[in-house]
Amino acid sequence: MLWLGVVSFRNNFKKHLLGMIALAMAVVVSSLGLSAVNLMIFALFYLALRERSYELGVMRAIGHSKALMMAVLAGEGLVMAAAAAGLGLAVVWAVCAVVPHLADRFTLALYLLGNRAPHLFPATPTS
Repeated sequence: MLWLGVVSFRNNFKKHLLGMIALAMAVVVSSLGLSAVNLMIFALFYLALRERSYELGVMRAIGHSKALMMAVLAGEGLVMAAAAAGLGLAVVWAVCAVVPHLADRFTLALYLLGNRAPHLFPATPTS
C-alpha cells in the first residue's frame, strides 16, 4: 500500500510541477509581449512627435505656452491609448468567444483519435 501512495504522490507532484512550470512560462511570455507592445507604443509616439516638430515650432513661435503644447501632446497620447484599449478589448472579447469552442473540438478530436495519432497529440497518456 505504501508503494501506491508513493506512486500517487509522484504523479501528483509531476502534475503540480508541470503546472507551475507552465504558469512561469506564461508569465515570462506575457511579460515579453507586454514589453514589446510598450516599445512599439513608445516608438509610435516618438515618431508622431518627431513628424510634428515643425508644427510645434510654429505653435511656439506664434505664442503658445509650453503647457498648452504639452496638453496637446498628452491629449494625443490619451486618444491613442483609448483607441488601443478599445482594440485590445475587442480582440480579448473575440478570443474569449472562440476559445471554448476550440477547446471542445480539441477534446473531441483527442477522444476520437486516442493513441492512434501520437504525433498530433504528444501529451496523450499512453497507459
